[in-house]
Amino acid sequence: MIPVPKPRMVMFSLAALTCLGQAACVCPPCAAGGAPAAGGQAAPGAPAAAPGGAAPSGGKATARLVIWDGDANNASPKPGSWASCTKTPKCVSTVAATPGAGVNGTMGIKFTSDGEDWKGFGWNWYGWYPPDSGTDLTQYKSFTFQLKVEAKSADVAPDPSGIKFTLTCSKGPEKDKPKSAEIAIGDYEKGFNDGKWHKIVIPIADLTKGKGAAFDPHTAWELDLGYYSADTRTANFYIDEIAAEP
Repeated sequence: MIPVPKPRMVMFSLAALTCLGQAACVCPPCAAGGAPAAGGQAAPGAPAAAPGGAAPSGGKATARLVIWDGDANNASPKPGSWASCTKTPKCVSTVAATPGAGVNGTMGIKFTSDGEDWKGFGWNWYGWYPPDSGTDLTQYKSFTFQLKVEAKSADVAPDPSGIKFTLTCSKGPEKDKPKSAEIAIGDYEKGFNDGKWHKIVIPIADLTKGKGAAFDPHTAWELDLGYYSADTRTANFYIDEIAAEP
């Protein structure tokens, strides 16, 4: 299981929060981004809609919901994040929304990692505020995101079998929010570490299996990703188009 550090909460306000690891997080209560149109992008002039908005009649979503893409579709323009690694100060682990790091050169999440042992990050599209916010995934069949992994050479690239992620929900104790089942990305997408973009598709039903039984898919609010390596590994991870799909 990924030993993901939990962000250390302070008083919720419109000011910056300090989190475990090496990155700061900011949590303003902001309006959601535009409702997704065909292809997942917000239609010009479309009304704002919070992630996990109401399903159409019948109780199931019929359209793809873009949860975060760094562009038009965001729960908060300043999402919360943390990044950490276990072999400090020799290791490197940083994450930030970065221009040009997304699909087609758009805004995306860039995670830089270097060193031995465990390295990872978390990305909370609500900025941890308000503490009971969350995206309802129960209307959807799959949780998806675009992923690209780049390394200078195969000798320093992370072992793809060790790259894993979980989702965290907001429903639960402040300092111990329940996590989903741990997902080994390679079990769902072969060859994803070839330096190209890959769409990762995870059945939402798989997130609540086993150790993910306490995870509440009604209040998903953070993606956590990390990997372990016995020796030094160096890579950049790019994530974009976090979405839920029917």
